[in-house]
Amino acid sequence: RHSGNGFRYALQHKPHPYLNKYAIYGLHKNYTPEYIFKFMKEHKKRIVYALFEDLLEQKDEERTFEHHLDFVNEGPFGLELDCDTITNFPSSAQTPSGFSLNKVRQLITTAAQNKNCIYFHICEAAPSKKNNYPVGKALSYLVTDFIRSYNEHHTVS
Repeated sequence: RHSGNGFRYALQHKPHPYLNKYAIYGLHKNYTPEYIFKFMKEHKKRIVYALFEDLLEQKDEERTFEHHLDFVNEGPFGLELDCDTITNFPSSAQTPSGFSLNKVRQLITTAAQNKNCIYFHICEAAPSKKNNYPVGKALSYLVTDFIRSYNEHHTVS
């Protein structure tokens, strides 16, 4: 996430060790205000981002994702998924152009393998009786993918 979130608040006030660096993967240029880009530029030592539009042109976008993970991997970090980035997912800002649910599942699995990835936060899902999208089932896939990958790559006590 990139607007009005805990990282921005922490960066401007009192940084928390878990909010020391921030990586944004798949940011939509068309729907991000200019002041956010300005803020990120002013804090480029602590924020990296990859635009969704640029990822469409890359042949190896997984390498960019790995670079983002490396950037935040100085210590414990969290993974946040904004459901607005999933194509046609019922969310606060549903989009016709974004990541497929299967692509998001792959990214979650990759992130959860990292020894320092200690939590997973899902935001912006907006289920409704008006649509037939299986939001609960999709969210359960995301959560279980994270847990399964985390458990396979970490010693759980």
